[in-house]
Amino acid sequence: MYSTETKISAVKEYIKTGDKGRTAKKYGVSLSTMDKWRRAYEKDGFEDKKEYSKEFKEKVVGDALVDGITASARNHKVTRDLVYKWLEEHNQNVKESRPKGKTQWHNIDGLNGYYA
Repeated sequence: MYSTETKISAVKEYIKTGDKGRTAKKYGVSLSTMDKWRRAYEKDGFEDKKEYSKEFKEKVVGDALVDGITASARNHKVTRDLVYKWLEEHNQNVKESRPKGKTQWHNIDGLNGYYA
């Protein structure tokens, strides 16, 4: 059993370096465990989960639309999964605000979705 502090340290290191394999090996866990911890950290599973402002999320999404998801995640020090999540939220907001029949479909880094 790993402490919450260990899990947080591992996830933060993984996010910072982007190297899941090396981080998992350093902490003595499998790649799937590393993914599980990361998802829990991003979702609600850890107490000191960072809160992101609306402006920050919009900047990350904007950069993802221009530069791609991977580049945006790397530049803003967040995971690709988080960028995907924010893009999906953005797409839903755009979809709901656009008139019927005027929606455009785009493929961004393999993520299909709507955007203005």
